[in-house]
Amino acid sequence: MTASKNKKYSFIVNTKAGRGSAKKNVKLIEDFASLNSIKYNIYYTEYPKHATTLARQSIKEGFDIIVAVGGDGTAHEVANALIDTDSVLGILPCGSGNDFTKSVDVPLNFMEALQNLVELNIKEVDVGYIKDRFFINGIGFGMDGAVSHRFSKYRLIRGEIGYIWGAVIEALSYPGFRAEIAIPDWRFNGDILLAGASNGSYHGGKFQLAPGAKVDDGLLDVYVFKNMPRLSRLIKIPKVLNGTHLTLDEVYIKGSPYMEVTLERPVPAHMDGEPFILEAGYHKIGIKNKALKVLSSK
Repeated sequence: MTASKNKKYSFIVNTKAGRGSAKKNVKLIEDFASLNSIKYNIYYTEYPKHATTLARQSIKEGFDIIVAVGGDGTAHEVANALIDTDSVLGILPCGSGNDFTKSVDVPLNFMEALQNLVELNIKEVDVGYIKDRFFINGIGFGMDGAVSHRFSKYRLIRGEIGYIWGAVIEALSYPGFRAEIAIPDWRFNGDILLAGASNGSYHGGKFQLAPGAKVDDGLLDVYVFKNMPRLSRLIKIPKVLNGTHLTLDEVYIKGSPYMEVTLERPVPAHMDGEPFILEAGYHKIGIKNKALKVLSSK
């Protein structure tokens, strides 16, 4: 606890995360900081990617620990400013899925996560990248990208239920896409339902898409789901909830330092749950080993 008093904390609050729960928890942050004699400041995001700007500003102002108060998207934005620096990422989970939070052993309970910030257990983790963009938990395209696009538009149905509902709709409607996927010792060219690369093991809250993934092993868990009939999707995709999909003939997953993708057309995609469009053509997805420092409970 004494060591934490010598650190400066910057809390970056996503005011929209968790239906506003992040903003509501600010009083808890202030009370905790006062009780523990922590030097801190609080910043509020006002627009997309503002958290990245605020994190860079915090580094310049001499803050040691930059805390993302929100969900995976907030952690993603803050982390993009901290890669290859001495600054440390802290997380106070207030989002829908909190997938990366689970992979780095940060408590999901808000008060326990606050306590975790002053324990100063620093874990060095890998980050993935595509071109000049970094991700901390995973990148996916195809059906799971379409689910993220759909989920981002929901207002009344949020959290894990919203993500599962979106997955059911896309399982019944997403047509699939053609692509060539390659890693050092495997290549596939054909019809695909979804594909991507995971650093963490969870996606969408409860989906154990890459159950064997580790955030500090220097590898991405590359996965490919070959396209399948809609009825088969409804039977087989739910296996992702408990990680039993690994035995399916349509599923390939393996650790790799990179993934090469060649798309015939643009496809819906997500990076740490944030939707975007992956353009047609060639893309290389790689990993930077232990490029980010994170406060963990272990």
